[in-house]
Amino acid sequence: MKLYREAAVAKGNDVDDAYVRMPIYVGDSMEEVRADTEESTMRAFRRTADTYIRTVEAEGANASAERRQRAEQLLNTTYDDLLADRVAYGSPEQVAERLISIRDGLGLTGFIMEPNLGGSVPAERVQKSIRLYAEEVGPALRE
Repeated sequence: MKLYREAAVAKGNDVDDAYVRMPIYVGDSMEEVRADTEESTMRAFRRTADTYIRTVEAEGANASAERRQRAEQLLNTTYDDLLADRVAYGSPEQVAERLISIRDGLGLTGFIMEPNLGGSVPAERVQKSIRLYAEEVGPALRE
């Protein structure tokens, strides 16, 4: 964020506020969250992996080593890997703790919630997640 802010200021842009778009899903328990989100979340990351793989294949020998490595990493990513460093999923307490850590560690203003990564979590489950976020996670972030 420091580099981002320095570069933005050098270009004449005001960057006091910085938000990150992030998959966020809140449930009563991690077991509930996993049951609700694992298939949809993995489908989204597999689509991303497939896109990287297709571009690497299309570039052939010209594909950068970094791009090849990224495609390989995405292809081998597990749901537990995503829980560790790509999403904020869990109980209200777990999600609040994770978001506070990310926010404070990066110096962010806040988050843009992506509540249904992959698009296949049923609407009533997504609405419950958003309600739990609004009632329990949001207030914890403002404290």
